[in-house]
Amino acid sequence: MSNVTSDEEVDVAIIGAGPSGLTSAIKAVTQDVEVFVFEEHKTIGLPTHCAGLVSVKGFKKLGFHPPSNVVLNRVRGAIFFSPSGHSFVVEREKEQAYVLDRVLFDQFLALNAERKGVKIKLGCKVDSVSVGKKKVFVKLVEEDKKRDIAAKVLIDAEGVRSTISRKLGFSTPQALLPAVQFEMINVDVDVDFVELYFGRKIAPGFFAWVIPTSDNSARVGLAAKNRPLDLLKRFIKRHELVSNRLGRGKIARIIGGTVITGGPISRTWRSRILLVGDVAGQVKPTTGGGIILGSLCSAIAGKVAGKFVREKLPVDVLSTYEKTWRKLFDKEFKSMKLLRKFLNILPDKTLDKLFLYISRYDFNEDIARFGDMDFQFKTILKSLTNFKALSIIFLTSLSQFL
Repeated sequence: MSNVTSDEEVDVAIIGAGPSGLTSAIKAVTQDVEVFVFEEHKTIGLPTHCAGLVSVKGFKKLGFHPPSNVVLNRVRGAIFFSPSGHSFVVEREKEQAYVLDRVLFDQFLALNAERKGVKIKLGCKVDSVSVGKKKVFVKLVEEDKKRDIAAKVLIDAEGVRSTISRKLGFSTPQALLPAVQFEMINVDVDVDFVELYFGRKIAPGFFAWVIPTSDNSARVGLAAKNRPLDLLKRFIKRHELVSNRLGRGKIARIIGGTVITGGPISRTWRSRILLVGDVAGQVKPTTGGGIILGSLCSAIAGKVAGKFVREKLPVDVLSTYEKTWRKLFDKEFKSMKLLRKFLNILPDKTLDKLFLYISRYDFNEDIARFGDMDFQFKTILKSLTNFKALSIIFLTSLSQFL
């Protein structure tokens, strides 16, 4: 990896070598500007905090597919379970999502970035940032030694911790849920299907998941308002639909993290600072997934930042980043946030009835036909023009009063 000399000025500085930071870097460097990425950890991709389930359609929108060595499994559908065990299946003939090795995926992005000219510095923490009229001043800490650099623009992809952005006066992502995931082996799973389990006793405020990584291994986790580790252990040992298949499995690794369900923050740019990915709240409120939408927003940030530097444009041009991503994706985030709020207020009995209605009216076929893991606004809109869907919504509303 590359070094930055003391007191050096760079064109674009980026905090964080995750998918959002690296995507921004790749887009910025194509504008023929100098791009440096500062990653506080010494290994790209570590520690991991992600279930690693990413849609095939999403990668098409990003313009590439992950190499085969980073794909652990390909799934073609999902099975949804209500609190009492009612279920419906959404499936297609072709693969719909990749289960990624997140460490290898991040390293693949980093190698691609370096090949294009991005300079990545590992074990280098950004301690503080101050914004001047013509530069952003960045204090770095590397092996207990401090030094300063200056940049013409800074892209903050530090993640959900929001340490730097908070100091700069930005708001922080809201509706955060603690999450825990076990990587398990010697389990009985269907390699073609992800399993999702809903219910306030299972995972209040979210859901539990079983993501197969092979025919005898899986990522099993949940996010919840509190005590996710206790709830996950109970789910594996006591849930009647999974205990026989997972209860005797071996836990190979435990991963902790945070799920963002509150949508994007109110403002993602100021002066010479752009926020991307988790720190900007660019995460699906329905599922907590952020790789695709976060990367798409990050690509916009990188392109805008690179053009700003290359063409020596006025600083207000950087506002184009926020205007563009909101124009493209704001409806998606808002519709998913609304759906998340709707799911959160539904009692378990109502969820049970909803699942029964979906199966009874074959609404799962509509989801399979219209559904998109990342862009759900169109799915909701198309579904609302369907008489069966309107019947389900109406009956579900009535069921709260029965």
